[in-house]
Amino acid sequence: MIGLTFSKRVSDFVDAADVGGNIKNSKANLNYLRLIDIACVKSGITIGAVYPFIGGTAFSHQFNLLDPRDLDSAFRLAFFGGLTHSALGVKPNGTTGYAETYISSSNLILNNTHLSYYSNENITGGTRILLGLGTQPYVAGTTFLLLRTNFNNNFNSIIGTENANAAFSSSTYTRQGMFLGNRNAINSNKLYHNANIIAQSNSDNTYSYPVSNTIYLFAGGNTANKTAGSFEINRCAFASVGNGMSDYNAKIFSHDIFIAQRSIGRA
Repeated sequence: MIGLTFSKRVSDFVDAADVGGNIKNSKANLNYLRLIDIACVKSGITIGAVYPFIGGTAFSHQFNLLDPRDLDSAFRLAFFGGLTHSALGVKPNGTTGYAETYISSSNLILNNTHLSYYSNENITGGTRILLGLGTQPYVAGTTFLLLRTNFNNNFNSIIGTENANAAFSSSTYTRQGMFLGNRNAINSNKLYHNANIIAQSNSDNTYSYPVSNTIYLFAGGNTANKTAGSFEINRCAFASVGNGMSDYNAKIFSHDIFIAQRSIGRA
């Protein structure tokens, strides 16, 4: 590979995801992966999945930086429906396109979880789930793991029950940029947009996470019948699911992902 210094997992990722030199022959792409890897190390992300969406193909986009094996148990993505893969990321069509992560609640730590989605488009309108899992329609007392937007361009981070534990932004925001939902305690669920806290909930989450399905990306996974719904339409340049972070690290992680995206012209 081009003369940069990498961690073993970056090297393993390139070995798994490269197609005809689309990653290993590009210094910009290699440096981007190095920046993503550093961001994960600085923020202490050790479990779950980190999807850099580099290389421009469905094959390259499927791999998890934390464990780049071609296995469901490594949280390698499976793509379904209308999705367009390019150097800018993965573009869902808003009606059928989604990916299954194979991450279930048993792979996460209760009240110590984050979800993130970096969008480089700003198509508004509609209630859409960026990534997540939950019962649809809503049933009182059931739990969710999701990032969601609605018709008014408000955003929700629901890591717990919808009513009591949702971090809901009453103001409207562009749908472009880095969105991060981070629960790092039983009574702390915060929603970040571009490293700024835009909503939070300090209500105790005393419920377990939803079971019987895996987290979907570009849509919400329905635990009742294991189908996808509320499809996202904005192109995704990066996504992650894993352990929670301190408030400080959540801000640093959001900023570092922006820097990485900017380095390859897709901020």
